[in-house]
Amino acid sequence: MNQNTEVWVFLRGLVRESGHWGDFLQQFEKAIPGTKAIAIDLPGAGKRFSEKSPWKLSDYVRSVRADFEQLGFKGRPVHLFALSLGGMVALEWMRLYPAEIQRAVLVNTSLKGVNPFFRRLSPGAYWTVLRAFFDGSAHAREQRILRLTSAVDEWPKEELDRRDRLQADHPVTKSNAVRQILAATSTTEAGVRPVQPVLLLNSLGDRLVHPDCSRQIAERWKAPLRRHAWAGHDLPLDDPQWTLDAVAQWLSSSNPDGKLEKTK
Repeated sequence: MNQNTEVWVFLRGLVRESGHWGDFLQQFEKAIPGTKAIAIDLPGAGKRFSEKSPWKLSDYVRSVRADFEQLGFKGRPVHLFALSLGGMVALEWMRLYPAEIQRAVLVNTSLKGVNPFFRRLSPGAYWTVLRAFFDGSAHAREQRILRLTSAVDEWPKEELDRRDRLQADHPVTKSNAVRQILAATSTTEAGVRPVQPVLLLNSLGDRLVHPDCSRQIAERWKAPLRRHAWAGHDLPLDDPQWTLDAVAQWLSSSNPDGKLEKTK
């Protein structure tokens, strides 16, 4: 890999894993030339499903950094693309090790101290997520989570089967689901704007995290914000092309840390 290649680390959210990116990382590399996209699982998810999910975001950061180094990227500047809980982990990484991170794209995330708790995870979503893990089969669990996180009415059987296989291969435990929910409450120094450039992407159709969370963060930090008019919480799944266009436009801007807010 060329030394000028930008390494982008992709972090998923609550009870999701690298496999849920689908082919989005390949699309990202094509849309953003000169990049290498790698997905790293949070402890308790994906290939690390047998581990206990930590209670603290700082422990997630240590785990992700260790995986990054084991992949042979130690010492390389990091660019982050992170969704939801992954966004909180990304911000903690930026806070604890600011020299390592070049920039970040944060999708539908929320922060303690900036957003009220009843908007960080919509009240009905608590019940939906917990019910998905404590009531019903693995297939029913995936169906509930997909309905909660996507605004697309119907998905092809191939996508549903793929998600069932991910759950069968890397089952997230009930205790880890609870641990990840509680970890999201441990955000520290949330009101402090990162020193690195940040782009916020937000879905107005998000039923898991209230769309106002990204708006409030953007206003607090005076950071650029792009808002999608209909997509759900899993924006890269619902409209990958819009997501890629937003990132490419931000990166090509003469002022990538300036104000940029539009809707589709």
